[in-house]
Amino acid sequence: MSPRKMRVFEFSAKAGEFRLIRLKNDRGLQSRLVRIANVEHEGNAGLHPPRLQDVWRASKGGQSRQAFVLLESGRFQYHLLSTKNTPSDVQIELTDPAAAIIPGEAQQGKLHLGSSRFYVFEAKIGQVLAVDLHSDSFDPVLVLSDPDGNRVASDDDGGENLGSRIIRMTRRTGTYRLQVSSVGNGGGGDYALRLQSLAVPTLRFGQEHHGSIETQALTTWHHFHGERGQELLLSCKSVDIDTSLQIIGPTGALLAQDK
Repeated sequence: MSPRKMRVFEFSAKAGEFRLIRLKNDRGLQSRLVRIANVEHEGNAGLHPPRLQDVWRASKGGQSRQAFVLLESGRFQYHLLSTKNTPSDVQIELTDPAAAIIPGEAQQGKLHLGSSRFYVFEAKIGQVLAVDLHSDSFDPVLVLSDPDGNRVASDDDGGENLGSRIIRMTRRTGTYRLQVSSVGNGGGGDYALRLQSLAVPTLRFGQEHHGSIETQALTTWHHFHGERGQELLLSCKSVDIDTSLQIIGPTGALLAQDK
């Protein structure tokens, strides 16, 4: 890279996508990430700070890594400015680090010390998903993000032993993402990750249903078919726990609740 010069790398991405930037020989460099304004929709040209969520950063021995999730779609630029008076051999790598995982699949992986691993999967509205993460080498942390990149659930000890577990009903159809890391980003080693789509029992009018709730789950789901304008009476009781009810519509909107 020429001294006192700037290099520009451009890419397109959608909201919710992960990006990982790796720099080698990053000494004497300044960097920034910007979003290119959409003149047709925003009415003005120019470069703006992007809406993103940092996942982790690491720098060691002249190499740096930055992982983040974008919270908006568009075209982006990554600027590198050399502050050195001599040429430098800079290597840059920009990737989407997420690997595909499907419900019913278990994956074995290895987490490098202080880093994160990422996974992506498709889900439909109303699915109940269970994600389990286990490791004998470190205390794992699991984070679930929705199609816009917003964190909707996280856990670091809801599974067996020191494992992590998330049980969640999806409110939207789209691409969801998982992040695997360690508590305090201080651990690493082998792990096992499993994604499951859970069966949801049907409630029928006039019938009583008996069930149980797992200690780690805290919530159970049922589905029923209703018509617009229909009046419903739902009741739930237990001698073991203080119960609450929520009714969620076909679009994922919360229609009613009782706590």
